[in-house]
Order: sequence, then structure tokens, then C-alpha cells
Amino acid sequence: KIFQKFTKTGLRETAVRGKPPGLLWMAGRLPASYSGAKRPPSVLLKRVVVKIAEITAYQVRIPLRKAIRHASHVRTDTNNLVIRCVLDDRTEGWGEGVPRDYVTGETIDSALALLKRSDLSGQREDCPDFARAAAFAERLRLAQVPGDDRSCQGNAARCALELAVLDAYGRRFGAPLSDVTR
Repeated sequence: KIFQKFTKTGLRETAVRGKPPGLLWMAGRLPASYSGAKRPPSVLLKRVVVKIAEITAYQVRIPLRKAIRHASHVRTDTNNLVIRCVLDDRTEGWGEGVPRDYVTGETIDSALALLKRSDLSGQREDCPDFARAAAFAERLRLAQVPGDDRSCQGNAARCALELAVLDAYGRRFGAPLSDVTR
């Protein structure tokens, strides 16, 4: 399988075996002393403005205990998109989207391809508080889907990305996700 890395220097394809996470974008290297830390060092928490440092997409397939049947489909497993968003202070956030070809025409492959085509690194912004982060998440745009007159394709990717961004900034600023609706 091939997954793509978006860095400041451009796009680089890397061949790997199996189905690894696809690193969609990364802003440079973080200091080695911060890698693997569950919480960033307290000196980093004092920073007022943070940006997204890395976005990674995962395909997660989960078998169901019994088949789910409805008018459109019979499902024995679920194939979901999970996104990890890491801020430059190493705060992590997670989001999930559920592409369903029989509902919106999306598949896990089309959702991953859409994320790869999107200019996520070019949309980064400084976010000094959760309100700015929520406004930033709302402004995030994915690439256009050709032939999508109803603007419904890409919703699973958009959902996973937005939730991951909001989760990361919510954790960073100590704000619950429910603050988005205020």
C-alpha cells in the first residue's frame, strides 16, 4: 500500500506493507524529548497560541457480533475513518467518520483520497483560545468532489477531521466539545 506524507517541503509517497496510518500532514519535526509524552511538559502548556503539527488518518475495521440488516444494506462489520490531530505542543485529539457508500456514495478509500487531495497544511491558523479554534474548524475546507452536486460526499472525512481538531483544541484549552454550540 502507498500512503502520502505532506510536509513543508511538499508531497512524498512512501511504500509500506499492510494498512498503516496515512500521515496526511506534518509541520516539521517535534523535539525528540516530547515524543511519546502523554501530556506536554508544563513549559509548553504556558504557550498561548498553538497550531496543528500533524494529522494522521487511520482505517479501522471492526467486525460486528451479528449482522445488521435494513432496507439498503446488510452489514457484518464497520469500516470507519479515525483521525488523530496533534498540536505543536503535543496535545492530541481524535475524531471519527463513518463513510457509507449506500447512503452518501462515500467509501473508506474515497474518504482517505479526499483527505490526501485537500490542502490541510495551507489552512493552518494560530489559535489562542477554544472559540478561535472552533471558528477555524468551521472554516476548514476539503478538496471538491467532482460530480457532487448535493455537497454530501466527503461528509465522513469532514466529520472525522473536524472532531479531531475540536478534540485537540478542547483538550489544550480545557474546553468541552459542547462549548462549540454556545
